[in-house]
Amino acid sequence: MGDVRFERVADNNPLSFSATELRKYVQMGRGEFFNVSKVRQAMEELTKLYATRGYIDMVPQPEIQNDDDGGPIDLVLKIDEGKQYRVGKIQFLGMDGKAQNQLIPQLKSGEPYNSNLVDEVLKRNKSVLPADASRQDMHLTRDTKEGVVDMHFDFYSCPNMEN
Repeated sequence: MGDVRFERVADNNPLSFSATELRKYVQMGRGEFFNVSKVRQAMEELTKLYATRGYIDMVPQPEIQNDDDGGPIDLVLKIDEGKQYRVGKIQFLGMDGKAQNQLIPQLKSGEPYNSNLVDEVLKRNKSVLPADASRQDMHLTRDTKEGVVDMHFDFYSCPNMEN
């Protein structure tokens, strides 16, 4: 393994995360054997990282560079960040108004969409949610033109839900 670099696909603008921050997700160091599964894992982790700031369409593209003399392999991860999505409408179906009012302020319209925050809200609010509430109960609707994602939580099919 040689160097690891990060570049934007479309232009020369800076990435939304520093190279130092992104490098933490590539678990190979200079001089180690190149490992394709570690590259795949890094790409998955980078995708999750970008989703915490609303870049839910981010695509990492690995490019391997070497000089054919048996020297180290450099890894360039080209990042297509895509559009940054903000939270639009938030809707909770199958819940009473009191429970909805408790959850809505935690997911703020206008803020960048954060996939980790959704998981945290579900975890922190188990007492007002159905016993088996999960991310599978959430549906996202994207408006790619406006860069907005609406969040619909549908708890009608969940057991132990009192209306």
